[in-house]
Amino acid sequence: MSTTTGGWCGRSETIVVKSSGKYDVRVFAVNGDTDKEKLLRTYKIDVREAKKIRPGGVPGVSDFYIHRHAEAPVAFLYLRPSLGSGYVKDDYHEIKKGTTLKGNVDIYFNIAKNENLNSIDFSGIPYVRCFVNGQRVKFVNKGHVKDASMRGDKAKYERSGKPTKYIGFYHYWINLPIEWRGNGSNGNPNMERQTGEWKCDLRSGSETVRTFRWTVGSNGFPQEHPEQTSGNINLHWGAYLIDMEIPAGGSSLDQRLIPMPSAGLFYGIPWKTPGGKKMATSVPKKGKPFLIPQE
Repeated sequence: MSTTTGGWCGRSETIVVKSSGKYDVRVFAVNGDTDKEKLLRTYKIDVREAKKIRPGGVPGVSDFYIHRHAEAPVAFLYLRPSLGSGYVKDDYHEIKKGTTLKGNVDIYFNIAKNENLNSIDFSGIPYVRCFVNGQRVKFVNKGHVKDASMRGDKAKYERSGKPTKYIGFYHYWINLPIEWRGNGSNGNPNMERQTGEWKCDLRSGSETVRTFRWTVGSNGFPQEHPEQTSGNINLHWGAYLIDMEIPAGGSSLDQRLIPMPSAGLFYGIPWKTPGGKKMATSVPKKGKPFLIPQE
């Protein structure tokens, strides 16, 4: 595992991580005129080792990975602009400048696995069951999630004569069958026209794997989570931290779960609000959190 610091406007230096442990990662901004550095954030990462033992007990080159169990309760809703002429102006992010933004409603969430995966392992086509202020929302195509993808980081433990063991932290993306500032021509609901409390269950077959909650205000935009309005976290325009529930005992997609409220979110940023702390402490336990020798 290595990391490069600096960048185009600063020094470039490769630092190789050679052992497990907890590290501080400091992020600086550099003034291009004066070269003066300003510390913006200090993140904390917990690096774990996945050893490789060759025949005869000879050690191989280990995998080092950053464990991300603290991300399990974190989910984002993102208003992703539609592509195509006439859909989005260059200043789409300027809410008060007459934007013509029409977009998609996406959700991102995280799952830890003990398999080497290249695709999402939903049972059939995933779909959502949504409610606004307690009233069921009607969808076409049974509320099927139209697109889904994932990206992740994984490590493996290898020992001669033994099955290979994996740990992977995967970031799932789903595109909901919900429009935002659309014309409703596809028969699915327009989120900005249905204000109030939204609740959506993500389903895999007959199982609910996650429950997402957010509030749409009178302006048609989702309301920012208290962790955002407090200034604790800063997200891209159109991105909103939302409340999420993991089912008791974890879903069939979850293979490694452990509550880590003191680890915070975003690599050591502490939860500040009661709602955020509740999500972090409500993560159930499932499986073994780490690879040998830590498990």
